[in-house]
Amino acid sequence: HFFILKAISTAKLTPNDFNLVAVGGAAESRTALVTGVVDCSWVTDSIGVQGTLDKSLRVLFWAHELVKEWQETVIAARPEFIKSNQDVLKRFLRAYQKTMDWQTKNLDEAAKIWAEAVQLDVTVATQLMKAAPKEAFTTKLSVAGLKVAEESMREFKLIDKPVPWKDLVDQSLLPKELQA
Repeated sequence: HFFILKAISTAKLTPNDFNLVAVGGAAESRTALVTGVVDCSWVTDSIGVQGTLDKSLRVLFWAHELVKEWQETVIAARPEFIKSNQDVLKRFLRAYQKTMDWQTKNLDEAAKIWAEAVQLDVTVATQLMKAAPKEAFTTKLSVAGLKVAEESMREFKLIDKPVPWKDLVDQSLLPKELQA
């Protein structure tokens, strides 16, 4: 919903210029598109690329093109687990970042591994990995991304006061160089 509102706003239009329909998750969104229930909808990156390849869909824009600084992925854990397993989580986060670093240096090989693991066409996986901004492959929190998210939530009247990021996000288990 957020990116649809952002796209509408960027085009200098309003939600009133459209008949917005809730379509559900990614699979439901694709079904609504290809069956003509809706003319335009969100889809996951892999559905967008696959739809482009089989000519059932056309990608109008990628989310990262519309909102440059977008914090998309976070790693979460239960507070009780964090408290009793800090050393394990520190090692996990270090290993996760090493994986991200390897991925950016070995996109073709990483795409093959990913494609096989999730049963995705390797061409789709390769296109997705090469299209993703390099900044997406990190455990480092984007301060600019958080600011954009907060400004956008305010713009669409989803919040009316500042987000207490310092209280919501614990970066203490990340290596110092990856802390924002």
